[in-house]
Amino acid sequence: MKISPREMTMVFVTVAIVVFGASYFVLQSRIGEWKKLMEQEKNLKQSIGSYRQMIAQKDIVTERLKEVSSLLPSYPADKEMDVYWMSVMDSIANKNNLEISRRQSGQETKTGSIYELPIECREWTGNLDSLVYFLFDLQKEGGMMDVRQLSIKPRTKTNLKGRFLLYCAYTREKTEASD
Repeated sequence: MKISPREMTMVFVTVAIVVFGASYFVLQSRIGEWKKLMEQEKNLKQSIGSYRQMIAQKDIVTERLKEVSSLLPSYPADKEMDVYWMSVMDSIANKNNLEISRRQSGQETKTGSIYELPIECREWTGNLDSLVYFLFDLQKEGGMMDVRQLSIKPRTKTNLKGRFLLYCAYTREKTEASD
């Protein structure tokens, strides 16, 4: 049996199409994986760059941390801080005619020698001036009190309501057992 050049070309084209099609289906999942790996590589390079930048600024950050830590108040290790910080927040709110009706303290966390206590205020009401003066007085407390989340909704034409998350920072006095 003799194969003509036309038939040979058809066989070659058919084999090429089958090989190309099979390669496409086999490599399609690999191409997706390759794209994901390239994206991960890009993200890792960015992370490495930012980490190197942080390492280069370590001395500056350490010095700044020492300055800020020296400004933070220090309290005895056995003192209940949630009650203290809630009373400070309430007194600032009362001073500025801001009504805080629902609040709850979170878990105290320690980072190095600095402690943080979150206080979630689930409902507050007041006018815009009361809120602004309240936030201003919190800021006057220094680095000790920080509002990290704040939501505001209108209650009436002149009154507002909302919620916020307040973080209080402080240090603890070292006990003799921890020295």
